[in-house]
Amino acid sequence: MGFVENELFFKWTTEISDIAKSEWDSIYNDDILNSYDFFRSMSLSDFENVNFSYLVIYDKKKIFCIIPCFTYLLDIYHISSNDFIKKVIRLVRKLFSGFLKKKVFIVGSYVSTCEHHIGILEGLPQNVVVKIREVANREIKKRSRQEKSSLTLIKEVSEEKIAEMKLFFDSDIHFFEEYPRTVIPVSDCLGSYPSFLKKKHRKTYNKYVTRFESLYEWEVVEDYEHLIPLFYELYKKVWRKSATKFELLNEAYFYYLMKYIPAQTFCLIAKDHQGEIRLIEMLLEDKDKLIPFYLGIDYTGENSTLLYLNNIYRTMKEAEVRKKSVVELGQTAYYPKIMSGAFVEKMYLGFYSYNKFWKFLIEHIFKYVFTSIGAYPNVYLEAYKNIAKEHCIAMGYKIYN
Repeated sequence: MGFVENELFFKWTTEISDIAKSEWDSIYNDDILNSYDFFRSMSLSDFENVNFSYLVIYDKKKIFCIIPCFTYLLDIYHISSNDFIKKVIRLVRKLFSGFLKKKVFIVGSYVSTCEHHIGILEGLPQNVVVKIREVANREIKKRSRQEKSSLTLIKEVSEEKIAEMKLFFDSDIHFFEEYPRTVIPVSDCLGSYPSFLKKKHRKTYNKYVTRFESLYEWEVVEDYEHLIPLFYELYKKVWRKSATKFELLNEAYFYYLMKYIPAQTFCLIAKDHQGEIRLIEMLLEDKDKLIPFYLGIDYTGENSTLLYLNNIYRTMKEAEVRKKSVVELGQTAYYPKIMSGAFVEKMYLGFYSYNKFWKFLIEHIFKYVFTSIGAYPNVYLEAYKNIAKEHCIAMGYKIYN
């Protein structure tokens, strides 16, 4: 039995197996990124320097709230959205190599999902929700002290959820913009991709697809276990090349995904005409979304741009075949995504510290570290622009381009 809080109980556990799958499912919707098996795959993967914990709030009959958390050695440099600040950090690190590297207590998912994952049972009376909020705020702050993590991070809150999260968390948790996420709508009202884009971008599509087809071919692989070793090597190439690095996954994680979510994961592979695999994309298939999850590219040669753009194009075609409503393309690489039809939604990170130095940084400096990122205008034909925007809004995205 956990600690008692006026007829509510709460406990911390470091094992997701201490929470019954049926109880987890009662809190979260059927979104794959919130699923028990998605989080179980992470918990079993033994990531380096990552320790998971879960705050569970319940009464004598059922669980009311689950909040997944973890500790992690975070490098502020890799999540800052301000290029000037990144330059300053690089200069300071010539003298102090550990500057702005910190063990952090993080609320959310270690694997990037663009969702916050704070699960609260729907339909609770307001007085119970208020009590849950009080317990959660206090226990998260207390846990960060116990973990000797003087910086606490609330990870990946979307524009659509930010008002709700600011009400849930105390006012001494400050939110800042991070890298936004991108989505492309899929709808019969728009027609087949890319017919609803401006002529210039349809011509680009035709040019790159024609070039791709002269060199490569696509294959859909549902049972991809044999591809995981190669995929992991190509994934690490993409990770090393990326300007922003948060999580580094291990090979075991992808085997656990294959084990626990086999029906909702698959791969797209691009092979040259000699049969050599040059690109592997792992995708998650949700009820109405297709999510390009992680990408691996062989950068040998001069065709990495050709491969990357065709990866977006082919993913859109796969979403149409599978009758999805949206493709979630995630964060970064905004220009090729927007030129391919993506809309952009702001994302936020929340920070708290009990340490005076970090508290000063949060209250006075972080607004320069985490700055708003402008977005290119969308590239839709005028006749389809509002249809596409309204479709995204109906799917729960607050887009701003």
